[in-house]
Amino acid sequence: MSNSAEQFLRRVRDFHRDLQRLYAGAAAIVEQPRVAMLLDYVGDGHRDMGTIISRNLRSVSPGLLEKECCGEFDLAALSSGVSECLHTAMSFDEVMSIALRTDRQLHAVIESAADNGEDPRLKAVLRQVLQQSREMRNRLSFNAGQLRDF
Repeated sequence: MSNSAEQFLRRVRDFHRDLQRLYAGAAAIVEQPRVAMLLDYVGDGHRDMGTIISRNLRSVSPGLLEKECCGEFDLAALSSGVSECLHTAMSFDEVMSIALRTDRQLHAVIESAADNGEDPRLKAVLRQVLQQSREMRNRLSFNAGQLRDF
């Protein structure tokens, strides 16, 4: 599936927003308060990534956003994969496993789009989004460890 860089980045942004809503919903129903805090934190990270991508969309030249971008992923499948795993008796480790697995899948999609892009400027934008997402994941891992020990 080929689409413009703008379409691709909007789909990634919307995916982050969908995940934020899924995690917020799960936080409202889980039994363990510490797991609810973690779900809220993970959801906040996805909300923040959506905001970062929106900023990137505003700051990149329109001509670059019109470039073809080969990034394929099935948002519905990734989202439903997450929502199927969420349940009221979730453990801390289950939440972390779901969050990190989903991040790895999304990172692979963005990296593939960057690798397959022809325009070096577009590759740089995609790599920047990927780097920001990886930094967010690293903060999640660190802060989750702090929360676990709390």
